Amino acid sequence: MKDALRKVSNEHCDDWDLFIDEVLFAHRTSVHASMGLTPHEVLYGRKAKLPMDLQPQEDPPQVETIDPVLLDSLIETRKRINEEVPKNIEKAQARQKNYDHRHDVSCDIKVGDIVGIKNS
Repeated sequence: MKDALRKVSNEHCDDWDLFIDEVLFAHRTSVHASMGLTPHEVLYGRKAKLPMDLQPQEDPPQVETIDPVLLDSLIETRKRINEEVPKNIEKAQARQKNYDHRHDVSCDIKVGDIVGIKNS
């Protein structure tokens, strides 16, 4: 979040608080590798409507009853998300665990040993 705010704020970084909503929206509508979906999809069961997708309507349609086909579709979508996300997170955790073990360097460093320091 800090990096994103730094990119959109001015050179003095004194207006970062003006961009919090936009940065959060970008975060919530980006596909997260561990889930395989956006946080918005996981929470609401549908893709977010981007500002460019919205069209002004004079009188929004009034819905008094829920269409059973739509309701079934929403239920199926929620079931799919509830099954898919934990599997994707589990796969991501397994990948990360394999990466950690691959880079696990066990070494015996004792007080007084000469070591190299990386200064990035």
